[in-house]
Order: sequence, then C-alpha cells, then structure tokens
Amino acid sequence: MKIDKKRNINTDNGNRNPESGRGRRSKASQVVIQRNPGHVGNKRNPTRIGTWNVRTLLSPGRLEELKQQMREKELDVLGVCETRWGDNDDFWIDDFRIIHSRGKQGKNGVALLLNKNYGTCIENTYHINDRILMVRIKTASVNSTIIQVYFPTSNSDEEEIEQIYNILEELIERIHHKDNLIITEDFNAVVGNVADSDVIGKYGLGTRNERGSRLVNFCKQNSFVITNIFFEVPLRRRYTWTAPGDTARYQLDYILVKYRYKN
Repeated sequence: MKIDKKRNINTDNGNRNPESGRGRRSKASQVVIQRNPGHVGNKRNPTRIGTWNVRTLLSPGRLEELKQQMREKELDVLGVCETRWGDNDDFWIDDFRIIHSRGKQGKNGVALLLNKNYGTCIENTYHINDRILMVRIKTASVNSTIIQVYFPTSNSDEEEIEQIYNILEELIERIHHKDNLIITEDFNAVVGNVADSDVIGKYGLGTRNERGSRLVNFCKQNSFVITNIFFEVPLRRRYTWTAPGDTARYQLDYILVKYRYKN
C-alpha cells in the first residue's frame, strides 16, 4: 500500500465560499450518472457514483475494504459518511484519492474517494464542516460539483437539520449555474415508494416520513431529482441500512442530481 500526501491539490482549508458563476453496516447506494461530459465520463463511459455510511474508518482494514468495493462495483466516486477521522485531509493511497472533512469528538466526518481518473481532475476542494464536503471536478465542457453530506440521526432536533439545509442552500446559490451538481448523502430520511412529480420515482422503499417530506420539498425547490429511486431494482436491493438483528430495513441514502442532467 502506498500513501502519498505530497500529491495534495487545491484545498481551501475550510473556506465555505466556492467560486460563483450506520450504526450497522449499510449497503452502498449506487447510481450511474449518464451525463457528465469531458475528460472523465460521457455517454459511452458514464460516471459511476456510490454513497456509504461506513460507521467508522478507524478500524484496521476498513479503508482497504472501501477500495476493494470500488474496484468490484467499478465506481468512479464513493461518498462516505461517519468516517470519525480527526483531520481535514487530501491524499493518495495507491490509485485512489481520498478527500476528507474532519469529524468532531470521535464522530461524524465525511469523505470522497475517487479513482485515479477522477482524482487527477479535481479543480478545488471545500471542507465545509464535519458533515459537509464539496469538490469541483474540471471537465472539458461542463464542470461537475459533488457535495457529500451526512445528516443527523432521528434523535437530533429539527434546528440541527435546518442548519444543514441552510448551508446546502447557500452552497447551491454560489455554485456556477452550469455545473453538473451532484449531492451524495445519508439523509436519514425515508422518501418512500410513491412517485411525486419529476422529483421522486416509484422504486423507493417504505412509507415517507416527515424528514422524507422535507427532502422532497428541498428537491422541488432546487430542481433536483432523487436518481436512485427512478430505476427499478428488486426490493432486496433497495435498503441501505439494517436495524439490529435485521428486524427492519430502510432506504436512507440518496443521490441527487439537477433535473436537466438526469438522463
């Protein structure tokens, strides 16, 4: 295993101003983003993105497991929640670039893992806080911005939830309007399996809860679609979190893209 921290590129060290213009092991939620033209990703070679709440990356071998999962599933980018790492960082390990926004007091922390092709195309990184990380990927015709988010669990108060939504709204306003904006996240929300306008497909899991309704409203207000419930997959593959003893299964992780880039 080779770790190279000399290849760090363009970090803002915490600036939140981009240029204008689960407890249990959860399954990685995946979606293929078909439209991402340029040096990395096109219709012949679509960008493959996943998101995973790993519980922790402090355990020996956990990062190696993520790398292996990316290879097996042929992912280009993997958003990771609850790393519990204590530092903002940006480094290479073998042919993977890991960009991390630090956790606090041994909890939270988010990261993006990118394969070699995508890791070398990063234009800038923004370590927002212990729950939000953003990167901009330079492509030939349309730049892509990816935001990785980890929402609080159901035990948290609504004020904390709204703070995260407010930060997302602020970031969205400052991102270049032509960017292919993708949000990968553990929302800790249940959207359900009832189609809703152009935002929600019918291939979700469960019954929508209050936080799911908040997410749907956010998508409608900002012209996002929840991509990973637009595609028909077996029920056994829709859940992203399992309750203790496998007593219940939930779909809590979603990948959002702007409506104009959903095809």
